[in-house]
Amino acid sequence: MPTLIKVPRNESVLQDFGPYPATISLGQETTSTQGKLVRQGLRGFELGTQPTLLTLVQLAGPHPVHFFDVGAHIGTHSLVIASVYPASSVNVTAFEPTPRTAAVCRALAGANDLEIRVERAAIADTDGIASLFISPWETSNSLVEGFRPTKGIVQVP
Repeated sequence: MPTLIKVPRNESVLQDFGPYPATISLGQETTSTQGKLVRQGLRGFELGTQPTLLTLVQLAGPHPVHFFDVGAHIGTHSLVIASVYPASSVNVTAFEPTPRTAAVCRALAGANDLEIRVERAAIADTDGIASLFISPWETSNSLVEGFRPTKGIVQVP
């Protein structure tokens, strides 16, 4: 059974953009980030980031604006932005190079019926194919060899 987390209620956003879902489905708990969100909700996830992102999107304009979630992991920021703002007001793209977490991000977007474009790609200052060093901890993968211990390498666009 999927787990639901509460989306913060923002009266200003409701007034400017209309109603939005009260919850987001996290699907089945398959990543440590999903587990943390289940235990602590959005308040336990990068405190301060969500309100800042929501405010930036609200104040940006003219709409539609583009929201790029770089290093999206399972897409928590993308899920919140796409849940709160209508697709006519914001275009959401999540960039996540790790195959497993990009798949979770895509699945969560679908499970919540949200228009999130998920690109399984890394963002860098040059074009091409790069080696992504997969760490034993799912949130510490890097294009920089030696950033963390490595348990595998995948090639990413």
